[in-house]
Amino acid sequence: MPALRITGMLVGACLLSQGLAAANDTAIKLPQTMHAAAIDRAGGPEVITLHTLPVPKPQADEVLIAVNTAGVAIWDVGLRRHPQSIKHSAFPLVLGTDGAGIVAAVGAKVQGFKVGEQVYSYSWDNPHGGFYAEYVAVCRRSAWVWCRAISRFARRGRSPPPPSRRFRASTTRCI
Repeated sequence: MPALRITGMLVGACLLSQGLAAANDTAIKLPQTMHAAAIDRAGGPEVITLHTLPVPKPQADEVLIAVNTAGVAIWDVGLRRHPQSIKHSAFPLVLGTDGAGIVAAVGAKVQGFKVGEQVYSYSWDNPHGGFYAEYVAVCRRSAWVWCRAISRFARRGRSPPPPSRRFRASTTRCI
């Protein structure tokens, strides 16, 4: 029964958000700068500080997401302590490998995403920085339209599993 309740809530949220996305199908006015929680050196939690950074510009094959939810995971601690362990570790380094939000802009070669759609993404070692920010640009292959993925499970009367790598690869269409 709880699985059906959760599925019903997710389907309801998807239906509502699709209506909102249709109402907001125009371009989102993007600011020049954004706030981001970033680090300037390796260390403990005290090295995370608020920065004002430029909003990333999406490349031709990227999606710009206005972040409303950022995942916080145990590996973020490891990256904060040892930022040199990833390829793109220039400071200030914005942490956060996954999150969700609204498509704010799309690159010229991107198809299948509309401004205003709800998406979630996982992007390890993103050259534009992570999800502890107001905006993040990710490769289109790293972003999924949330409600399309959820609706596949709702049709089967099941709750979706957590968004693990297997879930994303097997149940969502990577554009």
